Amino acid sequence: MLRPVRIAPPAETPLSLSDAKSALREESDDQDAVIGSMIAAATGHLDGWAGTLGRCMVTQVWRYRLPCLTARTSLVMPDAQAVAASVIGADGSTTAIDPATLALQEGVTGAVLTLSGAGPDLPGDVDHPVQLDVTFGFGSAADVPAPIVQAIRLIVGHMYARREAVADSRLAVLPVGVSSLLAPYRWFG
Repeated sequence: MLRPVRIAPPAETPLSLSDAKSALREESDDQDAVIGSMIAAATGHLDGWAGTLGRCMVTQVWRYRLPCLTARTSLVMPDAQAVAASVIGADGSTTAIDPATLALQEGVTGAVLTLSGAGPDLPGDVDHPVQLDVTFGFGSAADVPAPIVQAIRLIVGHMYARREAVADSRLAVLPVGVSSLLAPYRWFG
């Protein structure tokens, strides 16, 4: 399996600009762009297939391309909500697979896509490449667990206070609480 590619990013971040500004005690709008980029950087560091968490926070769609689809296919990320599958023809065209033949379950290695039924239109029988568009995530930003949001808040606060890569004073690592807050949610697929 090739690494998945995000084709539909999340519509929002788990931490809003107003919440970040409140935590930073920043009242002016002068730093909005800087704080927004820090929120995006902290979220990007944690989110998705290659993020520190190894899972998606806010709902987003990832595309998998497989040589074929077997009866059970592991998707290496948890919290799958929906899947659309299609067979890729030799000319690059796609033909949708009947959604009634597909089921998502949580497994120990992440979400598992199971293929049920039989017929010539199933990719395991046709032996053609398959494209899967899978929706992952906890849901909306409001559904992201509070410890993850707090960890993002701490990371943004750390970046805001220390904006330089090199400093004359003592260098500081991320606050210890970040690792503790994220530990229960890290996924090692």
